[in-house]
Order: sequence, then structure tokens, then C-alpha cells
Amino acid sequence: MTRLGITLLVLWVVGGCSQRPETIDTSGSHPVFGTTAPMTQEAKDAEVDTGRLLVLTPRIPEENPLDYDASPLTQYSGYTVYTEDGHKVAYEENHGVRLEGPVDRRLAPGRYFVRLDEPAPGREFWVTVERGRVTRVENRLWSGTIPEVK
Repeated sequence: MTRLGITLLVLWVVGGCSQRPETIDTSGSHPVFGTTAPMTQEAKDAEVDTGRLLVLTPRIPEENPLDYDASPLTQYSGYTVYTEDGHKVAYEENHGVRLEGPVDRRLAPGRYFVRLDEPAPGREFWVTVERGRVTRVENRLWSGTIPEVK
């Protein structure tokens, strides 16, 4: 391979790998949601220097993959977490392996911007995650009743 060929190959590989992180605009007026509560001792023992975020997102009906004639399953919709300046931190499907939910997400302490997947009132909001605590977000506009979380 010629020197020019090698140079073009290197530029193609490097150029193809340079992808900018996903960012969004977090400016504007967005509500602040979430209340914090102490974690259980078991949860504290599993933590390093993190807190947890638990978002009771809107529930969405989905066909039962095992029985299409059965009533649709309902599961919590997902959400994305961003830094204060709009950089994507994490995406949470929010229903776990067994389609149970919601799922709590470990995050470093700080202030985060959250965007729900489902269009719903107040789908973009701010939360604060504290070390050793759970920040729980629930909005009655997202569902008629708030389910129990285990």
C-alpha cells in the first residue's frame, strides 16, 4: 500500500470514529420535580458515591408477546438524563428485565435535566440527585393512580 493510501485509510478510520456526544438545549423554564428519601441500608451498602433516581413515567400499553389475544401489558416508558449543559448522561428504558418497573438509576450527585420518551405534560424537568438518597419523581398528570414501588 502506498503512503497516500495509508494516509487516506487512517483519515477515514479516524474521521468515522469521531462522533459528537448527544446534547439538547436545556434553557428555558422547566419545572423541578422529585423528592428525596433515605435509602435502605441494603441499597446504601451497594453504593459507592452515588444517589438514585426513580421516575414513575407514564405507562404505555404494549401487546403481550406471549399471547396476542390477552389484554395489553402496560409498562413504564423510558427517559433520558442530561447534564445541566445538555450532554446525555444515560438512557433508562424504565421497565427492567421482567418488564416490571419503574427502575431506579444510579447517578453521581448533581443536578440533571430529564426528558421523558412519551409526550406528556411536564415531560422535561430538572431533578437533584443526592449521595446516598433516592430522588423519586411522580406526576399525577402522567397517570390516574401512582402504583406501589417495591
